[in-house]
Amino acid sequence: MAKKQFKAESRRLLDMMINSIYTHREIFLRELISNASDAIDKLCFLSLTDDKVGLTREDFSIRLTVDNDARTLTVSDNGIGMTAEELEKDLGVIARSGTHAFRSEQDAGELEKADIDVIGRFGVGFYSAFMVASKVTVISRAYGQEKANRWESSGADGYTITECEKDGVGTDVVLTIKEDTDDDRFGDYLTSWKLKELVKKYSDYVRWPIRMEVETTRKIETGETDENGVPKMDWETVMEEQTVNSMVPLWQRSRKEATDEECVAFYKDTFRDSDDPAAVISRLNELTDQYDPDILLTDWGDNWLIPKLLEMQEAAGIPLRFNRDLEKDILWKKETSYFSYGQIVYRAREAHLFGRCHIDRKNAMMWRDYGFDGALEMARVTAMPIEHAARVSPGSGISAMQMITAMQHDVLVPEQKQQSEGVKNGLELIRFDRGGMIYQPKPGLYTDIAEIDFVSMYPAIIINGNISPEVPLPEGLEPARKELGIVPLTLKPLYEKRVKIKQKLLHCPDRDEPLAKSYAARASALKWLLVVCVGFLGYKNARFGRI
Repeated sequence: MAKKQFKAESRRLLDMMINSIYTHREIFLRELISNASDAIDKLCFLSLTDDKVGLTREDFSIRLTVDNDARTLTVSDNGIGMTAEELEKDLGVIARSGTHAFRSEQDAGELEKADIDVIGRFGVGFYSAFMVASKVTVISRAYGQEKANRWESSGADGYTITECEKDGVGTDVVLTIKEDTDDDRFGDYLTSWKLKELVKKYSDYVRWPIRMEVETTRKIETGETDENGVPKMDWETVMEEQTVNSMVPLWQRSRKEATDEECVAFYKDTFRDSDDPAAVISRLNELTDQYDPDILLTDWGDNWLIPKLLEMQEAAGIPLRFNRDLEKDILWKKETSYFSYGQIVYRAREAHLFGRCHIDRKNAMMWRDYGFDGALEMARVTAMPIEHAARVSPGSGISAMQMITAMQHDVLVPEQKQQSEGVKNGLELIRFDRGGMIYQPKPGLYTDIAEIDFVSMYPAIIINGNISPEVPLPEGLEPARKELGIVPLTLKPLYEKRVKIKQKLLHCPDRDEPLAKSYAARASALKWLLVVCVGFLGYKNARFGRI
């Protein structure tokens, strides 16, 4: 088959990219493993809606195979694979990213629900393979296809695509490793110890198992005995398959599992920085002084990042200046566990600053639903500090509002709940949650049907009916008295504010503009406060009594 030429760039560009973009040739393995992980992510995502995939998460893996006689290193995956057209489109055009196109076609929320993390991309990164290989061969069979295709290139002079056979869906990237020179030992990339080192250094966090044959030693009996009759032992070298990555990101490990050395190495590798912990702490202090932020947003800051930074400051002997009040230490609120709806919920300990607010987005209870604007709204209406409001449940928020309402109206606040919540099994939870909450109509065809918003229905009934523990129940539709009780007094400003925000949202022409997103987040925060109002303000375990 005639050789095709690269469409986007010339031989000079490819030569420049190989020799200039990456200062470390070893980075090629990270790029290829990232591509393999992408391919698996795509097929795993497809398997959520396509039963024909026939694979579960446990079936996916990446494999490294070395053939010293042929001088080849193969990176294999059982992911989505590529058709001939995709090989032409994604590998025939330098710097084109098939992964980027996949992301742009998918809904971000669906990707997050599926726990898919597409981290690499075909394009420039794929061609880093030519830094260590004289020839690159890609054998790929796309999902749903019977035939496979072979893409082959020796560099900037072009490539060929031919039909071939392959057992199973997925992709094999075969690198023919260059011969050693006086300056470069390319043969190291054919040794298990070097590959294992590179996987641990660059790809340890990849979610899929990376497997390879690793050279190891074991004791064997020689068949002889010593003068005491004890069997003589010898050592033999064997190859055994091992999973060489931990699959757990450093920032998701416990403090005991992540050593200081690993944290420093991760920092250096991620930010291409060769500085020691003292330089890291100093740089953080410089940035803090330069920008002087009021709010620090972190991921895993409460139970991983800040504790590790504090350990690094001890090692460096330089104080971390996250607090504006430098005389104060970081205030830690202890971790808690509580029983809710038949399950035990764990909340990590919290790191609170003096003079600044710290919010750990991974430890903020409703962050994924309403984000920073919603957390601000929650703090605004509940009178809680924002770092506290972001971490507590809507139930705690509505209870705090009820206390404020009581104190504003000179009503004594009981020290404890009237009756603690009892343990219920699953069937009891279903029965209690459904009882009085919904009306289940008989199946059939109905006309003149009106839909009532659940969020508005119960708060509206409580407010308009003046339903509160200290107020007699209404007879008919008229409230028993005009003066509002504690519960409707708490809900009325929330209800009215949410209605106004929703009206403003309706007048936003573009729901993706920042103002519209802010309105939506604030309305969502108020919605959750209203949703939980019945349980936290009116049940038998409510602090002010049972409705």
